[in-house]
Amino acid sequence: FMRSSDHDVPWELELAAMLCQIGRVTVPPEVLEKVRDGITPTGPEKSLLDQVPTFGAALLEHIPRLENVAAIVRYQQKHFDGSGFPTTTLAGGDIPIGARILKVLGDLVDFEARGFARGAAFQQMQERIGWYDVEVLSAVSRWCDVSLAGPATRRSDPQPMRIDQIRSGQILAQDLRTRSGLLLMAANTELTSMLLAKLLNFGTLNTIDHTLLVFAPKEAA
Repeated sequence: FMRSSDHDVPWELELAAMLCQIGRVTVPPEVLEKVRDGITPTGPEKSLLDQVPTFGAALLEHIPRLENVAAIVRYQQKHFDGSGFPTTTLAGGDIPIGARILKVLGDLVDFEARGFARGAAFQQMQERIGWYDVEVLSAVSRWCDVSLAGPATRRSDPQPMRIDQIRSGQILAQDLRTRSGLLLMAANTELTSMLLAKLLNFGTLNTIDHTLLVFAPKEAA
């Protein structure tokens, strides 16, 4: 997962993974019991849980040599597009690579704990546009021997189509990036109805181009 521009080192990521939930020591036991029992927390309780990474980072950041570990813990729930917690302007490659990895692995564990098969979990995660570094998501899926692409269902030639013309089952023929260059979806992603609804929302906000290059499914050929 590492690139030359990333500053995390393996021991820091491993330690961050071990300490990622340390912030829960600040959360009342009854709230944690609700989470354990699958009971939906109230608004204030959810707000407390959302702050767990921040609490954890605060406990770690003043320990010598753990500054990078604290940063990974702090941003472990941050979405790749800059949304999510904490509410800062940090986004994309500026988020520590360790945090991007923990986001994918943590959500995968959560889905599997809720009874999703691994392949179905990755499918759900793939539909969360902007949540993950798609390169990390793809790498983790390959490590888990799960394929996210569907190249066998596409036409030989891609077609430019407006977002409102694209139909479920068609396949993205190129990486989808925001106008600022942030990667949202990787090429070969099959477009489900949920993804199409999200694309329309991004288009309405003029965040992405209104015409995309897609492969039509063989059935529509």
